[in-house]
Amino acid sequence: MTLKKVLTTIINKSIIKDALLVSLVVGSILNIVNQGDLLFRLEFSKISIPKLILTFIVPYLVSTYASVKTKLSFNPEEECKNSQS
Repeated sequence: MTLKKVLTTIINKSIIKDALLVSLVVGSILNIVNQGDLLFRLEFSKISIPKLILTFIVPYLVSTYASVKTKLSFNPEEECKNSQS
């Protein structure tokens, strides 16, 4: 498996779309769990911005990794061709 195949698969529109959806749902839940007390009290100045950002980035990266690994393990050559069209 080459780096080009991996990068081509990472920028596949369906993978990006799915990862963004997972990130939105999981990141929102994690933010409520981790900082819900501040969010519900509208104390936005006390919210940790790095935590807020990471709780969306981590699910995006995990979802992207899992999708790319799955797609490339099933049919690495075909996935590369489909991504380019």
